[in-house]
Amino acid sequence: ATLRDNITFGQEFDQAKYDRVLEACALKPDLEILPGGDMTEIGEKGINLSGGQKQRVSLARAVYNNADVYLLDDPLSAVDSHVGKHIFEQVISDTGLLKGKTRLLVTHGIHWLPKVDNIVVLVGGAMTENGSYDDLISRGGEFARFLAQYLDLDEDEDEEVTETKRSIMQRLQSVASEDIAARMSGSDRGSETSSVRKRKSTKGTSQIRSESERRSRKMSVAEVQADIESQVSK
Repeated sequence: ATLRDNITFGQEFDQAKYDRVLEACALKPDLEILPGGDMTEIGEKGINLSGGQKQRVSLARAVYNNADVYLLDDPLSAVDSHVGKHIFEQVISDTGLLKGKTRLLVTHGIHWLPKVDNIVVLVGGAMTENGSYDDLISRGGEFARFLAQYLDLDEDEDEEVTETKRSIMQRLQSVASEDIAARMSGSDRGSETSSVRKRKSTKGTSQIRSESERRSRKMSVAEVQADIESQVSK
């Protein structure tokens, strides 16, 4: 079958709709290099297409079908960041061709996460967290630890993608700092309560306990900082 047949897949051919799908799925540049354009015969299992081309043709077929529900299994994994950004904005996002549709996106692209409506975190095949991006970051749970461990910057990435990743890093650092401050504040309140109790004791006993609790408090703060920093660095 031809490339066009692989996209329309038995649906009635609509030139305007077809052109919109090709553009959104970043396939038009490919048509210029294929020997027969969209009438190029595609071999068995897409043998004469690259991995990225196969992925975009499959996505174009799904979009052209105009379904109500879309299950997208990492559709941007075989394309570079520039093409991935184009496809996400033109197809998957709330302003793309699939706006108004139910879209379930499975992805390892961390930089897409702030742009989705709801995130489901799976660990060992079980759901551990569910919520918006901001909610999950604020909780500091499995999702936040995952981001801290796997987020990295690539100089070859699209500038906007890199900026999104920087924003995620800053958000993680902010949440970690807030958590440290909250724990330290709780430690300070506990110390103040201890001080009131100490004043009711004898002077000698008070001095011994005061020195002991000061050492305990310093260890507590240090342990809190080490705990948060170890989570962020994982």
